[in-house]
Amino acid sequence: MQLGLHKIAHQDETLLDHMFRACAILQDMKAGEHVCLAGLFHGVYGTEGLHNDNVESIPEERRVEVRAFVGARVEQMIHTFSVMNYASLGKSFRNIMRPKGGPALKDRRTGEDIPMDRDEFEDLLR
Repeated sequence: MQLGLHKIAHQDETLLDHMFRACAILQDMKAGEHVCLAGLFHGVYGTEGLHNDNVESIPEERRVEVRAFVGARVEQMIHTFSVMNYASLGKSFRNIMRPKGGPALKDRRTGEDIPMDRDEFEDLLR
């Protein structure tokens, strides 16, 4: 395996097993194919809570490789999941509970807004 995900511990299983399980859960929920695929690869760049030592420097060539494999839409979901600030995730969730509220995700590396519409955010929540 080129990414080494079978070697990384994630809670009580390997990260690879965790990502397969996440995909299976999304499939059971009847999530869209693009959401299931993003779930399968959601940990390849790390997250705020796990294996994030070099997320600030995700090489563009690595993103290109992943994008070529899963497509631009799915890769963008994966990247957003990796770089989002968890506190802004909670705020965004509260915001969309309002009739005209929208997500307010922040990039944890830069503090900048991550542009996203309500439908994209709801896909990310799945």
